[in-house]
Amino acid sequence: MTPIPRYDPFSIDLHWLVAVAVLATYAIGLGRELVPTGQLRTATLALHLSLGLSVFVLTALRLGWRGLRVSVPSLAGQRWALLASQAMQLALYFALIALPLIGLFSVWAEGRGVSVFGLCVLPSPINADKRLVEPLEDLHAVGAHLMIVLAGLHAAAALVHHHLLRDDTLVRILPLALAQRLRPGA
Repeated sequence: MTPIPRYDPFSIDLHWLVAVAVLATYAIGLGRELVPTGQLRTATLALHLSLGLSVFVLTALRLGWRGLRVSVPSLAGQRWALLASQAMQLALYFALIALPLIGLFSVWAEGRGVSVFGLCVLPSPINADKRLVEPLEDLHAVGAHLMIVLAGLHAAAALVHHHLLRDDTLVRILPLALAQRLRPGA
């Protein structure tokens, strides 16, 4: 069996760390609404914000690393599929950068700093403007739901490649031990 062009281990780790951080941030953001007002709800928001900032930092690191590496060649396929894949990547990267920033600015617009895992506080670089808070929060919420839809489509496409098209698209981004067990034809 011929070797497949795989992503490097650091890129794979960053991919899955971002995925887990996005899902955790989204779940905590939704679940926070169920928590009664008080210290627990405040702590839940702080965790949501810290994880959201982690998504931003990990994504920036991933983009920087991607810029330093030789890209993994695309698998042979139809041009429309390659364009769809590139559009999905662009949309996901945009969301992974924009959503944490929108969330951050919505808190700053309230005139508050943002605690990062209780280690430090990012003070607001902007003047408080309560008129911006609700529109930013609404944009953040709609964007978060959209990002989850995009991530779901991204995952579904990987599963279609693996189970229906029986190509190596999915296994190229899986940790090596799992990829070796799941490789089509293995």
